[in-house]
Amino acid sequence: MNIYTLSVTIALAINITLGLVVFFHNPKRAANRLFALLVGSMAIWNGGTIILANVDSRTTALLGAQMALTGVFLFPVFFLHFTFVFPRKILSRRGPFHHPMFFYGLPVTILLFMFLTLQINEKYIHAPNNVFYIGLHNQSTSFYIAYFAMTGIFLLYLTYGIVNLVLSLKRTSIAKERLQIRYLIFGIIFMVLAGGIIDLLSFSFKLGYPSFFLAGLYTVILSVFFSIAIIKYRLLDIEIIIKRSLLLSALSAVVLTIYILLIKHLSDWLGMTTHKQSLFVESLFVLVLVIFLMPIKSYVERAIDRFVFPRRIRSQKRMLDFTKSLTHYINLNELCTHIVNFVKETFDLEEVAFFLWDEDEERCKLCCGTNMEKELTIRRDALKRWFSQQEGTIQVENITRRISADDGADILREAGIFVLVPIGIEDELWGYLALGKRKAGTIWEMPDLQLLDTLANQASVAISRALIYEKEKEQERRMLQAEKLAALGTLSAGMAHEIRNPLHIISGSAETLMNGSLSKEEEREILKFIVDEAERLNRIVTHFLDFARPKEPELQKCHVVPLVDETLELISEKAKTANITIEKQYEERLPSLYLDPEQLKQVLINIELNALEAMAKTQQGTLSVKVSLRENNHISISIRDTGVGIQKAIQSKIFDPFFTTKEQGTGLGLSISHRIIESMGGTISFVSSPGKGTTFFLDLPIRGGSSGKQTHSVSC
Repeated sequence: MNIYTLSVTIALAINITLGLVVFFHNPKRAANRLFALLVGSMAIWNGGTIILANVDSRTTALLGAQMALTGVFLFPVFFLHFTFVFPRKILSRRGPFHHPMFFYGLPVTILLFMFLTLQINEKYIHAPNNVFYIGLHNQSTSFYIAYFAMTGIFLLYLTYGIVNLVLSLKRTSIAKERLQIRYLIFGIIFMVLAGGIIDLLSFSFKLGYPSFFLAGLYTVILSVFFSIAIIKYRLLDIEIIIKRSLLLSALSAVVLTIYILLIKHLSDWLGMTTHKQSLFVESLFVLVLVIFLMPIKSYVERAIDRFVFPRRIRSQKRMLDFTKSLTHYINLNELCTHIVNFVKETFDLEEVAFFLWDEDEERCKLCCGTNMEKELTIRRDALKRWFSQQEGTIQVENITRRISADDGADILREAGIFVLVPIGIEDELWGYLALGKRKAGTIWEMPDLQLLDTLANQASVAISRALIYEKEKEQERRMLQAEKLAALGTLSAGMAHEIRNPLHIISGSAETLMNGSLSKEEEREILKFIVDEAERLNRIVTHFLDFARPKEPELQKCHVVPLVDETLELISEKAKTANITIEKQYEERLPSLYLDPEQLKQVLINIELNALEAMAKTQQGTLSVKVSLRENNHISISIRDTGVGIQKAIQSKIFDPFFTTKEQGTGLGLSISHRIIESMGGTISFVSSPGKGTTFFLDLPIRGGSSGKQTHSVSC
């Protein structure tokens, strides 16, 4: 077999396979049957060219020429018939083409006449440069008349078919059908132009056998292109096909030009010099040429993108910017609003709405939207079925023909919904975008739906993140509510316990007084008990109010050391009485910081008095107070005592409200101190060793806390 027919042989196998696949995909559908005939005509032409390339007798050449002519001239007949049934049947019984005989009668008659007048001259059978046109040399006038008549019918049928496709393109607004029609229109135009160029080059430069290679490659591309348009459910992007075709055409034109002008002449010269014609040397020259041309591929591709598909480049850039912007939103409502606004601006929509699944109401509920406030009560199972069938974005016109009113078809039509975009991951559907009419009346195209699919994927990830955040926030809210209720119970129990003790004393003392059997001295003593316990009740209530309704700190620019000295001076007499030594260690040149001096003194006195009480049991001890600057831009105040320390079992509870180990304590002092220090942006902590003592640490930021009123005009 001639090496030049390799691509034609591949094309023959592909065309036969494609024809059978398309036919058996749905044999009852007229479009499938006609497409199988369409591809079959190309297979017949492939078979004829293979025979012509390997011809060795007049009879064989005659068969090859007849097959080639049959394939070429029946192709437009099948194509025209096909355009009347694809994508929807438009063949009218009242029209001129109400019977198939009008499609096939005239061209078949002329083709049979050509076969009767076709003659093969044996001198052209072994002429390499003319073998491609072996059936067109030295024919009779009647043959040429029939041949040009068939050529006219060829062009007429192709033109008529393209007109049918253009009319179908105007009739339908379904993006999938529009893309399929564009595939076919582009494919036919490509077929005519590429076929004409190959034929012109072959005839002008007498390429001979290389013509078979180019023609075979051409039919392979054409067959695959048509099959994609017909049998693929999710179509390739036609702009990518056009881009690749333009790129391939540009590079092929460069290679073919150099081949014709340089390589072929060089190969012929080497053949004449060596008296041998080497296909290997010629192929090697072409391979080297292709390698040298590879670097210009990226430049040509970028130029095609820039000048042929500027809209696509802009859309890709907008989608990239949109994807980046999604990371800035964590709040669900804000995220949905951002998505709605982006879709509205990008696709120039009058109406758009975002529906999210509501677990409580068990339906997709309107989250946000523009000019669309009506709820769409569509069942979730129906939505899932539609989205799974369409594998993504739904064009409503494409599904309303196949769904019942119970599924929500009437609701979609009445609401003016044109497109539904699923929001979810895998089988989990969280909601959908409902898109209405476009402002300019623009029809939805396949690139638009593909862009919406990409948007849906990115938005689904962002929605997933926002939903997780919402769930965590809800769990946190419930936990805080539970903690508040628990704290309220603790506060209530603690306060009831603290109030009950003095009330018992007051009640018992009053009953004793009512007996009237006491002396004046005893009455005064009992009355003093009542006054003391009343004061204790007042103190408990005051501390509780301080805890429940803390005063907002009034931050002032202060130096810490004078405040510490002032509190130590206040407790010095009590410390001296208890035989406790006070030690001070202050770092020099400490910076001032913003704090509430009165509240800080309240905290210091509370901790210092607790320390004195802890050391009073040992009847001696040392209270050490240290003020220093820490590396983290904080001032640290440490208060250490040598008292009995705090038992490990209760160390985790000392900041809890109403927790106390003192008989007369309220259990609110350290809770209030903890809240005061935090309100000034600081922290309070401690370390304690039972039997050795306790150290409290107060860390205060030099720049002050985030809350409170700053009073820059006051300093202390």
